[in-house]
Amino acid sequence: MPREYNVSEITNIVSSAIQQDSSLQNVWIYGILKILQPNLLRLSGTGCSIDCPNHGEAALFVGLEREREYYAYGKVIVNPQKSEYRFAVTRIQPNSPPNSSMDLRNLTSMISQTIMQLGIVQVQAKISSINPPGTLLNLEDANSNGEMIECAIPPGINPNIDLNLGDDVRVRGPIDIFRNLSRYQIRIENADDIMSSPSLERCQCSGCESCRPLDAECNQTRNSQYELCSSCYEISPDHEEKVERAVETYFSELQELQVRGFSPKTQHGIQIGYRSCIADVVLTNENGSFAAIAECKGAGYEGHGIDQLKSYLSTTDTRFGIFANRADRTQWKFYENLRGNYIPEIDCSEFEAGVVEGVANRERLRDEIAGLKNQKSALDTEIRQVSQTKRNLTQQVEALENYKPELHEEIHGALNELLEEKMQRLETDLKSELNTAVEALQNYKPELHEEIHRSVRQTS
Repeated sequence: MPREYNVSEITNIVSSAIQQDSSLQNVWIYGILKILQPNLLRLSGTGCSIDCPNHGEAALFVGLEREREYYAYGKVIVNPQKSEYRFAVTRIQPNSPPNSSMDLRNLTSMISQTIMQLGIVQVQAKISSINPPGTLLNLEDANSNGEMIECAIPPGINPNIDLNLGDDVRVRGPIDIFRNLSRYQIRIENADDIMSSPSLERCQCSGCESCRPLDAECNQTRNSQYELCSSCYEISPDHEEKVERAVETYFSELQELQVRGFSPKTQHGIQIGYRSCIADVVLTNENGSFAAIAECKGAGYEGHGIDQLKSYLSTTDTRFGIFANRADRTQWKFYENLRGNYIPEIDCSEFEAGVVEGVANRERLRDEIAGLKNQKSALDTEIRQVSQTKRNLTQQVEALENYKPELHEEIHGALNELLEEKMQRLETDLKSELNTAVEALQNYKPELHEEIHRSVRQTS
């Protein structure tokens, strides 16, 4: 028998499957631009299309033209309010990117493979709309938060029940996609895969004579025996609100966590991708860190509560969780998130010791981070000082470069003065030597004449 989900849970599963498929994240795709709006465009390919919302730059779609081929970069996301998958665009251009890209047909095939790996699912919900001739249903939870999922009934399959707006139904089938409108939907394969379902949101394990026994199928699915009447439900010791208060009290009694700044918060919002969910009780601090999450149900009702708890633990990377469907804490189930989708059940003592140890480790890590921040601050100060010194040296070098022509001119001027002075001294010294030589020759002239005459007479 397939596991049963509500609409919120199944949209969460579809969204998680797409987010965990790396081939659908941070990729280039291309197609023909068919619809263009300020914050949304539609790309089309061979027999398929996909809407591309712009969650970032306002001018991202400005200047685009219809009926032209464009390359878009982004990731596949889920819009649970319309039971559709989309492509969140961060870049778009008319030219082929340097990295590899895929056309819409290949992208759609990959999305289909990812979603169909979820297999056969069973969903209990209310019919919120019917598209004639009754081949497409929109299903929502009884307490709808805007999420819905389509249910497609192929031609030739005639359900065994009448389909009316507001009816509670159970549908069973594989999750498939409708390529033309980029929607995901449950596909009915047999007439008995869609059946009526009484509202069983208050299944309990005991009651008065007015409380209705559940049929065998509900008993097997809900792990309960009775649906309480309104009076018994309100006075039940395990009314869901009382279970929630019991968990809140339990968290409050963990004194060491109170000292460390952690306290319980009820009906706390959790963001899962683009979806907002509500956790019954969380153990958190003022910084928004979770030490534990608790999922609470009415007495004896289990349903999808444990799976829901595990999805919260995985999405928020919270280490510990509690599933409680009774006010008696000895009946609770405790879990530890060891990651990798491995979340085994543990006992209460392991839970309490682990939560305290985890918070203590978080404080040590916080102190280490604070120390590293102080070191970084000191290093940043030193870097700023070095940068300032570098700027000063750069300014000095620039000043020297600017003074260089003047310095050259001064040097050349000084050299010219020295050379002129040297030349003047040389000229003075040379004139003095020449005068001395001339005087010496003048003095020697009579003696030279006498020697010449003497030599002539001797020769004669």
